[in-house]
Order: sequence, then C-alpha cells, then structure tokens
Amino acid sequence: SETHEGEKASMVLAKLYYDGEIVDRDIDEAIKWYERAVECGSWAAAKKLGDIYSTGDGVPVDEQKAQEWYDIEEMLEPEC
Repeated sequence: SETHEGEKASMVLAKLYYDGEIVDRDIDEAIKWYERAVECGSWAAAKKLGDIYSTGDGVPVDEQKAQEWYDIEEMLEPEC
C-alpha cells in the first residue's frame, strides 16, 4: 500500500541522515524523517526517536519526549 511505501521510504531517508553514510550526518533531518515514518505507522521509528531523546544522541536528553515516543511505539507495535 501507499502508506507502507511511505513508511519504508521515510525510514530509509531517516537512517541515511542518522548514520551519515551517503549524506552528512544531520540529526534534525533524521528526526524529521523518523517522525514522518511514525505518521505512516512505523513503531520502529517511534522507538528510535525514543532512543535518540533518551540518550541525547545529537539532541539534549529529554526523558519526557523519549517517554512520549516510547508510548507511541507501544500503541503501534504489533501484538505478534
């Protein structure tokens, strides 16, 4: 489906910016694409955002924001 393709494309772009392999590492751009993937239903992107804010990876540590993303992850993660 279109949503699934959008989720995959957003995750690929997010990872490229996060890892800084083909493009310069840009955590703000990575976050933007992870957020887009969450909008498309990606629980994995929500977990990654939680991890970014929990550890302060390129952003200030923000436990509240991290928990909000982990809560979204729980809502989106499949049961099986």
